[in-house]
Amino acid sequence: MSILRCWAVLAATFVCCLPGQDRPASRPAGSTGLVVGTVDVNKAYDLYPRTQKERERLKKLADGSQAQIDKVSRRIEELKASVMVLNEGTLEREAKQLDLEMAMAERNGLAKLLGDQFEFEQLRMRLAIYEDIDAAITHLARDRGVHLVLRLKPAERANEAADKTPKAVQGRVLEFERREVWFAADELDLTSDLIKLLQVWPLQPARDGATPLGDGKAGGAAPASGGG
Repeated sequence: MSILRCWAVLAATFVCCLPGQDRPASRPAGSTGLVVGTVDVNKAYDLYPRTQKERERLKKLADGSQAQIDKVSRRIEELKASVMVLNEGTLEREAKQLDLEMAMAERNGLAKLLGDQFEFEQLRMRLAIYEDIDAAITHLARDRGVHLVLRLKPAERANEAADKTPKAVQGRVLEFERREVWFAADELDLTSDLIKLLQVWPLQPARDGATPLGDGKAGGAAPASGGG
């Protein structure tokens, strides 16, 4: 082996042994590349004003449905009382018994009908709110220069004195298995900005045609760059 060849091998070995040379250098914060943000969708969902209004509307709907069922239930109790005071085998008692059976069938059918309607209204509410959040995240990401937004669900820290039953342990295991984001730096979190945006959603165009958040060149620093 030539002297130059030996020096090349030694130099390469020296460089590989330098501290920090065994991993890629971190990307500078101001460098170009993929910009990543995270959002706690559940928190944004709960704090969206429309969510509160829709929940109140659904509560009124549920109360109204229960009132209809209660009305039929009271009639059923009245019919039961009427049947009990009539002599068995009489035509009048048989007629009351038939009315009672019909009322009970009516209550069952009404409960199913109103229950199905309520479940559908819940789905419609959730879909409308998720569509709003989706549009708001898209607007916020474009305004902040973010290329990718990941859903972040903060891990629920197990208390030292927490229940250690098989069910509790299984719940923790499932939480880990379903986790999508395992770590995200605080500076990537867009949740606060999203919640603020949802307080005034949907946005109204400004007089000059620009949106309230600007054109993407202003409105706060963008999250730190992440690797793709």
